[in-house]
Amino acid sequence: MHIEYAADAFVRMQKPKYSEPLTDFQLISAYVTEKEFLSLADKIGGVTSDISKSVRATLEAGRNSYKKVTSKQKDALAAALLDKYKTALTCYAAAYGVTEDEFIANAGK
Repeated sequence: MHIEYAADAFVRMQKPKYSEPLTDFQLISAYVTEKEFLSLADKIGGVTSDISKSVRATLEAGRNSYKKVTSKQKDALAAALLDKYKTALTCYAAAYGVTEDEFIANAGK
């Protein structure tokens, strides 16, 4: 996912028109299966890395009706990333290798 799209989506999800703002956990879990976040999860190591590899293998398998990324896998990855990076903005910025200000500056481009 391009950084501009990720920044736009992040800003949009923070201030939705008709509902409450999403929590940091929800902001991360929305795109946790993108390659940037899976790579970030690999760097954490341990069980998180194993889950990340499993998710990546499922996604690379293509359209297989028997293999799906489960909500438990997404939740585990999002929880691990949130535990390490503390906020969704910090996590998104780390996934793209930029500072938080540089990440937000990409919104609306």
